[in-house]
Amino acid sequence: MSRPLIYIASPYGAKSAEGIQENIDFVKAAGRAAVEAGYTPVIVHLVYPVLLRDDVPEERALGISMDFQLLEKCDAMVYYTHKGVSPGMDLEIRHALEHGIPTYRLADIGKDPLRIIGLAAYEDLLAADKAGNADRKPDGEPDGAPGGKEATDDG
Repeated sequence: MSRPLIYIASPYGAKSAEGIQENIDFVKAAGRAAVEAGYTPVIVHLVYPVLLRDDVPEERALGISMDFQLLEKCDAMVYYTHKGVSPGMDLEIRHALEHGIPTYRLADIGKDPLRIIGLAAYEDLLAADKAGNADRKPDGEPDGAPGGKEATDDG
């Protein structure tokens, strides 16, 4: 049985080891929910931090390149906004949209993103970026979720 590949993006980094572990636990639960819903989850930030050093520019660039290669093989992408959108997620979302990969924004686990009608409106944030109007926190991360309609199970 072939299962659709679903790319899962959520924050990884945090200011403490406990914060990173909380993020890992969240994405593991999201991955489990995807498996139970009939998908094959692709969660690169559970693998690459073990293989590559994010603080080494060449290794970060390699990781992003490999990330994009896997993302392009996926049937859809879902990104979780419970903690906002990290710079890495921002790159992934932009890449998915540029390559026509269906992209869904979810605030929590348990929703079936491939049953949802319509795409997340991350394009609004891209337009705001181009116009210089994007809301950003001082650390450079977007302030909360991207603009537009959040994906919901009820359409």
